[in-house]
Parts: sequence; C-alpha cells; structure tokens
Amino acid sequence: MFESACGAGGMCIAVAEAMTERGLNYRACAHITAIDVDATAVHMAYIQLSLLHVPASVVHGNSLSLEVRGH
Repeated sequence: MFESACGAGGMCIAVAEAMTERGLNYRACAHITAIDVDATAVHMAYIQLSLLHVPASVVHGNSLSLEVRGH
C-alpha cells in the first residue's frame, strides 16, 4: 500500500485493522510506504505504526514532486 499523505497514519492503521478482521496477518502479507511533507506527521505515523508492528517505510517528503528529505 502507498499512502501519499499519511498524516498520523490513521488510514494505514485502518487497513491493518481491516486485514485483521478478515483473518489476514498484516505483519506477514503487507508493507506500507507512507509519505508526508510535515515532519511532525511523519514522526507520529512512525511511532503509531511501530507500536502496532505494521511493516512500513515512513518517508518525509513530497509525493507530488518526488522530493525525499528523509526516512
């Protein structure tokens, strides 16, 4: 899954929860790439996804211009 404006990671967490409700192990069959222009949002998403053990790459950058400032 690619989340182009992840914010605090709410949509990514919702996907993980939906997969769990359907009997899928998101830790084994999913990987999320989340990107946001706001560094605070990137840090919030990283913390939330890490605490839930969601396999993800959280990128500080711009999904429209493909600029990457950090991972």
